[in-house]
Amino acid sequence: MTKRILRNFIVVLALVGVALGTVACPEKGPAEKVGEKIDDAVDKTKDAVK
Repeated sequence: MTKRILRNFIVVLALVGVALGTVACPEKGPAEKVGEKIDDAVDKTKDAVK
């Protein structure tokens, strides 16, 4: 029973850490900018195929 509670507590802490990490960084990093460029290129390619 205690292992289950401890595991759930660790999972909750990890999720809170991820949530705070994503909210705390308002500026876009280089990887995010590259990802957006890739998304734009994919969208343009889809439009060209249509």
